Parts: sequence; structure tokens; C-alpha cells
Amino acid sequence: MKVLLLEDDEDDFIIAADLLSEIYGSDLTLDWVSQKEQALQYVQENDYDVLLFDQFLGKTQGLDVIREINELTTISAPMILLTGLDDREIDIQAMNAGATDYLVKQKLDESVLERSIRYSLKQKKAEQEIEHMAYHDALTGLPNRLLFMQHLTWSFEMCKRRNKSSTVLFIDLDNFKTINDTLGHSAGDQLLVHVANRIKSSLRAEDLVARFGGDEFVILLNQIDEDPDEIQENAKIVVDKIQAALREPVTFDGQPLVITPSIGGVNYPKPADTPESVIKYADTAMYNVKSAGRDSFTFFSAEMGEAIQQQHQMETKLRFALVNQEFHLVFQPILDMKNMKIVSAEALIRWENPELGNIPPLDFIPIAEKSNTIIEIGEWVITEAIENLALLPDLPCMSINVSMKQFKATNLVNCLKQSLSKHQIEPNRILLEVTESIFVDDIEMTIAKMNELRSLGISFALDDFGTGFSSLTQLKHLPIDILKIDKSFISELTLGNKNSAIVKSVILLGNELNIKVIGEGVEDESQKDFLIKHGTDLGQGYLFSKPKKIEEFSEFCKTL
Repeated sequence: MKVLLLEDDEDDFIIAADLLSEIYGSDLTLDWVSQKEQALQYVQENDYDVLLFDQFLGKTQGLDVIREINELTTISAPMILLTGLDDREIDIQAMNAGATDYLVKQKLDESVLERSIRYSLKQKKAEQEIEHMAYHDALTGLPNRLLFMQHLTWSFEMCKRRNKSSTVLFIDLDNFKTINDTLGHSAGDQLLVHVANRIKSSLRAEDLVARFGGDEFVILLNQIDEDPDEIQENAKIVVDKIQAALREPVTFDGQPLVITPSIGGVNYPKPADTPESVIKYADTAMYNVKSAGRDSFTFFSAEMGEAIQQQHQMETKLRFALVNQEFHLVFQPILDMKNMKIVSAEALIRWENPELGNIPPLDFIPIAEKSNTIIEIGEWVITEAIENLALLPDLPCMSINVSMKQFKATNLVNCLKQSLSKHQIEPNRILLEVTESIFVDDIEMTIAKMNELRSLGISFALDDFGTGFSSLTQLKHLPIDILKIDKSFISELTLGNKNSAIVKSVILLGNELNIKVIGEGVEDESQKDFLIKHGTDLGQGYLFSKPKKIEEFSEFCKTL
């Protein structure tokens, strides 16, 4: 155990050193410094397991040292603040600064110090695993959409400032669903790992490839140039290498399997004039390749803009869907997997358009999010869900999804109050599911509104957990009652130790923070058993029930 102690009082150093020696014996390596500058130097030159900082260091405060270390280094060791004052305000400041614990010297003994260090190490490990999970794909280890968009935004702004261009490529594997269905999901997952490695080996070190989900991969070519034509020629060279690499047969059960990619590309900042449109145009180009027969490559063109126009047409139809009563709700149960009792149900929206047919939420929700349509749709979902809850008196709770725009809207609280009052529903039967996106802007206002709703008895679940938080300290201060593990991690739970470790870390995090954890997308008994074994009894997924209309759901509830 290698420890750095920043302490300007020799007597206090001796006390701490004696306690550490009693705890770790000959396994202890202790470095003692008395000044901030020394601490910063030691941290940069050494790899410590734990850092202990005194709060009052003459004109310097330990809190300032913690903040500076967080800003200047990528240190992984937990930092514990020591002080002679039992002050709640300092405790809060310590957590916000990045400390993992706060100890009062007068109460310090061997047991307290050992427990604090043990807890801090466990917390830091979980934090690092969750941080990696937030920015990387669990199956392939590649950067995910969130990390990719951060790099793309930076590159986009640099190209605009320098009046230069660069390229993004969007890759989708041909006939991957057929391979998945024929050989099984395990073989499909192995294939995706092969594809990820082959794409990566075809790129330069400065290029970035990410997995966006399913069989979609996106590449940022860091080839900034003033000539867009030159950029496109260089991109074609890279595409040729990728195509050649992916066409090399992969052997499964002794049988050779050849994969071909459909690839779309686009330059930016012209014609794509925002980071979001870069992805949209590259995706459009890729689908153009699919339509033309697959296994090829093309750049985005003006003609392809017609596809985007069709998207606008869908947005128009979406605006009339409420008036035309084209939406309906279905309900999926959340169960206690040990006794198979329903503890809640999630209300899910469906859209059936006379011309377009059944449109998946993944297709229309993003379009609604880009306009204020999502607010109107969200209010309809709330009123409809609560009205249906009144028809299910034995259902303990109804879970309702709330988008970022809807949550920020001024009418959310009144909408909930009016619907609850109208149908005489107790607020404690309502659980609002939000994603981490609601905390991006004006977190204080967000928390204030959440606390207002919680004061009524309404609970909150953090949906699709695993994307966004790099600090457990932030999560600790959010008024969240439930974490829902994203179904992508549950579906890949049996693939290996890495995925298992991630899910276990999230469950451990929930238990440490006294927050319930729900596993989403549970589809087989092995996933169910894993979740129960490692500390969460709550599950949701097709293993238990597909989403059902209210009549079917009501009958289903009677069978349990």
C-alpha cells in the first residue's frame, strides 16, 4: 500500500503514520510532505494507492490541492481529506472537489481510517469502470457515440476556424441480421469484435473509429486539408483498405464467412454544416449504398438530401398524430425476479400512421425531440398513463418516460398534478424515468424541480444508465431513487468477464448509494440469475413479458 500524506503538523503526521503502520504493517510505503508544491510533484512522479491531505496547511487548504490535482493530472488514486473541524459544509465541499471521503482527526482511529481507505478504493475502482463504460462500447472496447461526438465537435470547430475540411465515414455491415439469425448472437458478437479490430488496423493512429450500436461503425479521418477533392481521394484510399480487410474470410465452426460493408462518407464543414448533420449525411450516404445493392462506397450528394426531406415529411405527420389519435400506449411489467411479483409497469408509446404503418419509437422520438412536438406528446403520455393506472388498482407503480425538453418545460409539474387529481391517484404510484441528458444544462434548476416533484411523493429513475457520468460524487448528490442498467449491457452479459464486471459495478454503486437497480432487457434465465446473484432482484424484459396493450396487460397481471 503506497500512501502520500500531506500534513504540516509533525505530531499529526506521527499519529497518522502509526495508524497506517498498524493497518498495513510491512506492506506500507508512506511518503510525507508538508507543502502543496511537494505534493503536486510527488503525485506526478509516483503511482500512489491513496492520497491523504490535511485541510489546513498554513495559507493553503487541502481542498485547493485536491482541486488542482484533479485539474492538472489524470490521477486515479482516491483522495481523503483530514481536518480538525467536524463541519458539514467542508464535507460537502470535499465531495464536490473530488475527495472520496472526509475524516475528522479527533475521531480518527485504526478502524475508521482502514474503513475509509477500503471504501475509497472500492468507490474509485467502480468510478473508473463506470467512466470507461460511459465512453466505450462494452463488446468491442471501441469509443462509443458519446466519445466520438466529442472528438467530432472539436475537429469540426477547428476546420471552421482554419477554413479547411475533413471527413467522416459511416459503415454498416451487409446482411448482418441474417448472419446473427443463422449462426446465433454469440457468433454475431464475435464477428463484430473481428470487424472492429480489422477496421482499427486499417486506420492511422490519429484516426478514430467508434461503434454506434448494432453493426454500425463510424470513422473520423483526421486528414485536415484545404482541398475537399483531395480529402475525398484520401478517404477512398482508406475505404479501399477497410473493404479489403473486411472481405478477408472469417472462420466460424470450420466454415468461411465473408463480410461486406456499405460505407457512406461526407466532408465537413461543407456540405455538412453542424456535427449532427455530419452524422446524418454520412448515414444518408450509407443508406444510399444499401439501396443501390450494398458492398460499396459513396459520398453524400445533394440528391441524397431528398431522404432528409422525407424525414421532414415524417415530422409533419408527427405533428398531426396527436390530433388524429394515432398514438397508443403499451405496458411492460417490472418484476421482483425472486418471487415474480409485478412491482411496476413502464408505459411505452406506439405510433400507427394510416400511410406509414407502425413506426418504431426509435424512428419518431428523435424527430419529435428536435422540435417542441415532444412536449405535447409527453403530456399526452402522462395523462394517458395515469388514466390507465386508474384502471389497474392493484398495480403498485407506473413508470413514465420524460424527455429532456419535456422536463425543462414549465407545465410538467401542473400536468402531473392535474392528472393525478383527476383520477385520484397517489403520487407515490408514479415513477418518472429520465436520462442523464437532463443534467447537462442548469443542473441546479433540474435538481430543484426533481425535489419539488419528490416532495409530492413522485420517484425518479435514471434510465439507460452507463452514459454520461464520470464522477460518482455527482451521482451521489442527485435525487435519484432507481438506476436502470442499459439493456445493451444486459444483452452482452454472458460474453465475458468485462461485461460482467461492468454490471456488477453498477449494482455495487446502487447498493453503496442506497439506490435500487433494475436490469433492462432481460431475455434469458442466465441474465436473470446473474442479476439476482449479484445483488439486484428487479428486472424487465421479454423473458417476463413483451409490452402489451392495457387490456392484455390487465389480464397478464391476473396470472401472477
